Amino acid sequence: MKNKIVIMLLLCSMTLIGCANNKSKNNNSESNIDNSQNTIQSSDNMASTASVPTEYKNIDGKVTFDGEISYGSLDNLCSYSASLQKIDTSKVEGDLLQEAKDYDSYSNTSEDECGNKKDYTSYINVYNGFYLASGPNSSNFSYLRGNCNFSNYAAAFRIEKKFDDYNADKFSTQEDLPFESRQEAYSQIGDFLKALGFDSDFEYVSYSLDHSTLQNEEVHYDMNGNIDPSENKDQWTQEDDCYYVALRQIFNGVPIYYPYVSTFVNEDVENYPINAMVNENGIFSLNIDQVFEFADEEKIDSVVEFDTVFDAVSDKFNDILGDSTYVFDCAELVYYVDLSSDDGTYEAYPIWIIKGKEISGDNESEIQVFIDAQTGDEIIPWTQEL
Repeated sequence: MKNKIVIMLLLCSMTLIGCANNKSKNNNSESNIDNSQNTIQSSDNMASTASVPTEYKNIDGKVTFDGEISYGSLDNLCSYSASLQKIDTSKVEGDLLQEAKDYDSYSNTSEDECGNKKDYTSYINVYNGFYLASGPNSSNFSYLRGNCNFSNYAAAFRIEKKFDDYNADKFSTQEDLPFESRQEAYSQIGDFLKALGFDSDFEYVSYSLDHSTLQNEEVHYDMNGNIDPSENKDQWTQEDDCYYVALRQIFNGVPIYYPYVSTFVNEDVENYPINAMVNENGIFSLNIDQVFEFADEEKIDSVVEFDTVFDAVSDKFNDILGDSTYVFDCAELVYYVDLSSDDGTYEAYPIWIIKGKEISGDNESEIQVFIDAQTGDEIIPWTQEL
């Protein structure tokens, strides 16, 4: 949520909506916050325990935390070894290729996540917007079909928060579109993932891309950075309505986190490992990066108090010279998958992701800090060197 030049245009459309951080918050989000606490402790009751509130407020120097603490299941936290789930395209590839009718195939050889050479084939029809490929990593899958004006969608729906023209908050994450409900669209995606052989739980965020908002938000730029209205779609209609759905994996009630395509560190919707677009004719775009399976469960005896987590964050930023202040309003417990291994088996363990903003004068920028839930130490998520 990136193969040859002939594929690049298609891939850009699939990731039209893709990778990183800004000012606006998700539209129509709701949360129920209370002051209750949950206790994490080992099954043998011998290890230390930690009370985790659902909201927290603390100030230390230039650093403030005032907001929600989110965690799924605190029971039976563990560390694991993780590996990629292996997809089986045989149940879907025949139907998808039959639907495409006319396409070119391109054979490629590349290393998979275990460092083994793997042959895979991409199927492409540039003229009707068809693309189908899986690999080289075990869970990678990309599909799009139909000349669905991807460049127009990309110019009208901009989900990457690091850019000033971010506008995903202009689209509802709650309202259903006329052709089907958000849940029905998600069910289509879930059925497709099961057909590919994925055995996992997911949670999703769905943006309703209605034609009226798309019409108002579409902006194209020329090579000099000037707005070029000549590229705009003549008229957006109800037939253009669709959902953009982003999914992340859940394991034993806890979200799974890793840097998207081993590159983009920030945990946010634009970096969820699966994204899809669904219109009245069904799924017309689907991208899958990495989905994991877990083994070698090892019980975690204890986690640190949240005060210790806050101390790690405040120590980090109070040591920075300058007048900036740092305001955090969200913490989430996730399983972090460390992709630094080159043999396809990865360490996975619980961490806190702390989200907030650096404020310097009139300027604000989003920041995230990653804290090991067992030690209270900051970690730096591994990314692939570019």
